[in-house]
Amino acid sequence: METANNTQSNPTLAEKISKALDHAQREVEELAVQLALGKAEASDKFEELKKDFSQRLAFWKTKWEQHAPQETAHRYLEELRLLLALGKAEALETFQEQRKKIMHAMIQLEQEIKSNPKIKKYLEEFSIEYQKLQLKLEILKLKYELKKLNVTSGFSKEMEHAKVAAEEAFHETITSAKTSLSEARKDIALAFRHMQNALKKL
Repeated sequence: METANNTQSNPTLAEKISKALDHAQREVEELAVQLALGKAEASDKFEELKKDFSQRLAFWKTKWEQHAPQETAHRYLEELRLLLALGKAEALETFQEQRKKIMHAMIQLEQEIKSNPKIKKYLEEFSIEYQKLQLKLEILKLKYELKKLNVTSGFSKEMEHAKVAAEEAFHETITSAKTSLSEARKDIALAFRHMQNALKKL
């Protein structure tokens, strides 16, 4: 069993995960608010998202090459970057096509990380970014379809509930001497389930 003595399951990692989740939630809320207030078009935000995520992939590639040069993961990273460089999606149909391809490539990359012991320690970091991307794409899909979003009180309450639930879960994770990686991953999944529920209120 992976214990807190393992370098990948210590309080420092748990704190980093907790902070990353908090940052992810703020990004998701900010995107919803910007689109609801008409401060940005869905197509522009999609382009911005793709550009930012492409930079994230370049950062990962640099880190992963230190531990696993010439690995399959690098090919998946490059394939993803090519998909993110596709043209601007002005219409819902084009957005849906690009979204489907991007998420399929993300699933392949996640499977590679899980199966590769050289880079498996990056799984938690990747999982947060992956699920955050899913939520943002779901918000953009709503905007493409509806043209208008409403940030309801239900959405705000659910996002606050997600924050409290994540804080409570990770407080226990950080202070426990018996925390396992599987428990940390459950906390991540729980936090994003709450955020997913919040999107249903938009």
